[in-house]
Amino acid sequence: MERPSDVEATDTRPERTVPEPEAPEPSLHRSLPASDPAPAEIPTVREDRSADQVAALPEPDPQQQLVRAIQTELQRLGYYTDDIDGSLGRRTIMAIQTYEIVSDRDITGQPSEELLADLRLETRTIDDD
Repeated sequence: MERPSDVEATDTRPERTVPEPEAPEPSLHRSLPASDPAPAEIPTVREDRSADQVAALPEPDPQQQLVRAIQTELQRLGYYTDDIDGSLGRRTIMAIQTYEIVSDRDITGQPSEELLADLRLETRTIDDD
C-alpha cells in the first residue's frame, strides 16, 4: 500500500493560459493647442420683474385657495388622498361629505370658511375611529 507522501501529486486540470495585454486604444480626445482661445463665457439671464410686472400677475382665486386649504386638511386627516390642486371635483366633495358624516354635521359637500376652521381644529384622523 502506498502512503500519501509516496504518491506524486498530479493535476489533471487543463493548463490555463493568460492572454497577453492588448495595446491601449488611441485616445479620442485631443488637447487644445495653446493657440485656441478659451471658450467664451455663457451669459446668464436674470429675470428681474418690475413692480408693474408683478402687479400685472393675476390674483389667486379665493375660492380655489379655500378648496386647496380644505384639501390639505382633509388629506392630513386621511379623508382625501388625491392631488391638492384647489379644484372642487368629485373626490373633494366626497371627502368633505365623509368628514361631515363622521363629524355629525349637516351633509353639504361644499367648502366653507367654517368647514376649514373645524378641519384645522380636528386632531382625530379617519384611522382613529
